[in-house]
Amino acid sequence: MAVDFAKLLSKPLDDVKKPPAWPAGTYLGTITKSEFGDQNQNNTPYARFTVKVTAAGPGLEEHELEGIDLTKGREFRKDYYLTDDADWRLKDFISSLGIPTEGRTFAETVPECTNAAVMLEIVQQNSKKNADELVNFAGEMKALA
Repeated sequence: MAVDFAKLLSKPLDDVKKPPAWPAGTYLGTITKSEFGDQNQNNTPYARFTVKVTAAGPGLEEHELEGIDLTKGREFRKDYYLTDDADWRLKDFISSLGIPTEGRTFAETVPECTNAAVMLEIVQQNSKKNADELVNFAGEMKALA
């Protein structure tokens, strides 16, 4: 399907509003994608998981989610660094999903994480570019048991 740029570019700018930052807390989601890369601030190799949020988790109140549309399935990324000091974190996460790790490699097991149900901690902090702006990023992630 071709992108309808005429429609996208004719949107009145008065209708464009910044979406609210999500409240910090636990959310339920599904891993939709995994990939390996090194395009981060320090060029450290990583395994990246893209997680589509499907619902609010325990502890989040309905009034905290006012203005947040969970049905849109916002995606967050969670990176696990591939270094000798950090490899254990990724191995523990993979194991928590019930994926066997004995005798296997990250190259074999990371792709198997796709479609796994997880709990994702969303953290809120001030933007590095604008101290008055709140931004969200993925914190801890674990298997949804």
